[in-house]
Amino acid sequence: MTLLVVLLAPLTVGLGFWQFDRGAQKRSIEDARLASYGALPVGELHLMDAPAFARVRIEGHYDGARQFLVDNRSQRGVPGYVVVTPFDTVGGQRLLVDRGWIAAPPSRGELPDAPAPDAAVRIVGSLWTAGAATKDTSAWSDGWPKRVEQFDGARMGEAIGGAIPIEFRLEEDQAGSLEPILLGEEMSSTRHIGYAVQWFAMAIALLAAYIVLGVRRGRDQ
Repeated sequence: MTLLVVLLAPLTVGLGFWQFDRGAQKRSIEDARLASYGALPVGELHLMDAPAFARVRIEGHYDGARQFLVDNRSQRGVPGYVVVTPFDTVGGQRLLVDRGWIAAPPSRGELPDAPAPDAAVRIVGSLWTAGAATKDTSAWSDGWPKRVEQFDGARMGEAIGGAIPIEFRLEEDQAGSLEPILLGEEMSSTRHIGYAVQWFAMAIALLAAYIVLGVRRGRDQ
């Protein structure tokens, strides 16, 4: 019992502090995102020095022949994908545009069809830096579209010959937009805090049980 407490008590406390830290990170992201709501979008000239979650207006063409389908993205309990399409701006830059969510076909062997507009368009979106450092180590197919596990801006850019490795999340009702991603289904700071409280409660319960059992054993002896 002593060995169990020595091993599990630091683990549960450590996990609790880790969840608190994750919650603080998510809270800062949420605050930055909320601050950007209602702000006027900046032009492409300010793209590289725009802050996180800034709204940006760009013009150019989608590269619909080379798209990425981010797997395991469910909405309202329905499995699906997030569609990421390269976008070549009139200023000569290439972005990775998150166009939104699309439902998965019934068969796992099929991929959804999400054609992008062929004509030149003007779109507005946000520089979505949440999870920007995520790495995808899964195997990618040689053809297109590519089914991927995570949004990996660096690897995606390398696959298409170069791109700004930041997710450009398209706003609703823009040219090429699909079903908006439900932010409520993403892990919020409140849920992280809730998990932290659960881990701390487990640590307290473990220590309390150890003390009670120790007192009872001492009385028996």
